[in-house]
Amino acid sequence: MKKLFLGLLALSLFGCNGSDPATSNNFLAPQQPVPDGGGGGTVVQPSLQVGSSNFIDITGTGQGRRLADDEVVSVPLGFTLSGFGQTFKSVNVSSNGLLSFSESNNSFLNVTLPSQLAPGGSLAVLWGDWGPPAAGNWVFTETRGEAPNRQFIVLWNGAESPLAPGNGVTFEAILNEAGGGSFQYLDTDLGLPELDGGAAATVGAQDPSRTVGVSFATRPIGNATGLTVTY
Repeated sequence: MKKLFLGLLALSLFGCNGSDPATSNNFLAPQQPVPDGGGGGTVVQPSLQVGSSNFIDITGTGQGRRLADDEVVSVPLGFTLSGFGQTFKSVNVSSNGLLSFSESNNSFLNVTLPSQLAPGGSLAVLWGDWGPPAAGNWVFTETRGEAPNRQFIVLWNGAESPLAPGNGVTFEAILNEAGGGSFQYLDTDLGLPELDGGAAATVGAQDPSRTVGVSFATRPIGNATGLTVTY
């Protein structure tokens, strides 16, 4: 399997487009829904730029889990995270590459965000139809660092598609206690053009009302090496 097909892509979750992430309200703060062209809510448009990322391998230090197909587990963050105008102490981790704060969701039927069909208060890291590899733990979580700068990391290691058994993708989400976060992609090559690079997955986020969100759908992140997507 080719490594770094996508490169290490970082998707900044919480910085507002066109603003200083150190001083601005984050994406998960309350926003007023404004109808888009289709009347479906506010679609936050990302700014694209090439940059570097920092994939953190926690397979040797984090808590490993062998999640079953379409399984969701609630995991403590280890700190209080502010977002969506609320605070959270845990997150629901889906085997299908989805994190949700407001509700649990085990669906593998990913959709473009925002959508009433997707869970409110969610982060689509690489939301799609993923399942466990042949053996071993493959979903890892870890809280690291010291307050007030701790990080919560979720790593999907070698997640397999039913259409490409024996091949897997590796990606992670990093949530920062101090604000901000990223999605990191180490390997998204499954050997099938219709799946490679996250072609059939959703990457993005939406608020609890399901009316404000950002989404990269239908080959959402492509195959640009070192791409950084910020919004």
